[in-house]
Amino acid sequence: MYAPPAFRDDDRESLLGTIRDARLANFVTATADGPLVTPLPLLLDESEGEHGVIYGHLAKANPQWRVPPIGEGLAIFMGPDAYVTPAWYATKEETGKVVPTWNYVTVQAHGPVEFFHDPDRLLDAVVRLTNLHEQPRGTPWEVSEAPADFIAAQLRGIVGVRMPVTRLEGKRKMSQNRNAADRAGVAAGLSASERLIARWPLSSRYELDHLGSVDVASSVSSRSCPIPLNSPCISPPLSCSLSRPVRASSTSLRARSLVAVRKAWPPASAPGWAAWSTSSRAAWAFLPSCSPARNSSPP
Repeated sequence: MYAPPAFRDDDRESLLGTIRDARLANFVTATADGPLVTPLPLLLDESEGEHGVIYGHLAKANPQWRVPPIGEGLAIFMGPDAYVTPAWYATKEETGKVVPTWNYVTVQAHGPVEFFHDPDRLLDAVVRLTNLHEQPRGTPWEVSEAPADFIAAQLRGIVGVRMPVTRLEGKRKMSQNRNAADRAGVAAGLSASERLIARWPLSSRYELDHLGSVDVASSVSSRSCPIPLNSPCISPPLSCSLSRPVRASSTSLRARSLVAVRKAWPPASAPGWAAWSTSSRAAWAFLPSCSPARNSSPP
């Protein structure tokens, strides 16, 4: 993967975090007939091997497993992404020498591919993958709830995928190549973008980490604060100050902002949480002074 030094992500925890958050990947194998690709929900078992082992399954009718792969397989995980308009750049007003771009996060996992048919191994992979996605639900569904003979029949219709990861490549293109004023404009624009809110959920970890130092006071007014401070799920209201520069890449800042909100308003009990959970986490990069006025709870 082409990744200029400014965009390269070599941090192991960052790479694994992107994989955990993405869940769905494009699974690619090179063959004598050309590349074969299948979108798959994949599970990374971090306890196996140096970089972990990826598990998933294909439909037995999918020809990808029947064609011997040439070399290693590839799983491409995509994180948050967004179009960046030149209108957000301060440079547009200064020189006009600006063009659009696209910001995104991606991780590519490489490794030898094994396809397997053993029912016990298939069941284990299906159970683990199901549990991963059911875990956030209040009442998780379990594979064991379905009739055993029905599950056995379903397993006969799939083929397991196992790929020990030999190499991870990460890229986080987040306007690191722009000056501070342009980065501030991008951050403000993304925070206010309706499409961004839909695509960049609060649970995603790495949206604007590399936008660098931005002077919020000079680029974002209090009226454009992207968090709905009068949201019905906030009681008492959130206090918000946008009066000092913020380093968007600060881990402690992101953690402080998110922990404060999540402690104050658990998803299960806050009526406005659905809206909050789809808010851009980019917003929190601009709220170092935003915290519950007291140890509040939803009404």
